[in-house]
Amino acid sequence: MYARNTDMYLKALEKYEIDILSHPNHPIKIDVVEVAKACKHFGTYYELNGKRIGITDKQLEEVAGTGVEFICNSDAHSAERVGDFEIGVSAAARIGISYAQIANWERIPTFRSQRLKELKSIYELIL
Repeated sequence: MYARNTDMYLKALEKYEIDILSHPNHPIKIDVVEVAKACKHFGTYYELNGKRIGITDKQLEEVAGTGVEFICNSDAHSAERVGDFEIGVSAAARIGISYAQIANWERIPTFRSQRLKELKSIYELIL
């Protein structure tokens, strides 16, 4: 099942313009390193979720080693948690992930899908 799940993720990343892979390895177990390599190849961000990181620190270190870029978010389900990046930021610090590898750290991410690319262009015009 693990290999099958991984294969489904790889095929989805190839077929669809997925901007952010959210909740990697939770609850569906996958080969996180192989999926991270595909994310890097296709320009999909790998989420550092604000509620839980679904992989071990060792796995996160291996994922970071692929060169994939991360998106850190709060995964807020309540107003009080909006903007709470503590879990993702703490994980990045523990592993030694450079802030340059976190796409939404002091910059606006460039998204894979055309719709979001257009929204980014509009946002930059406003700034």
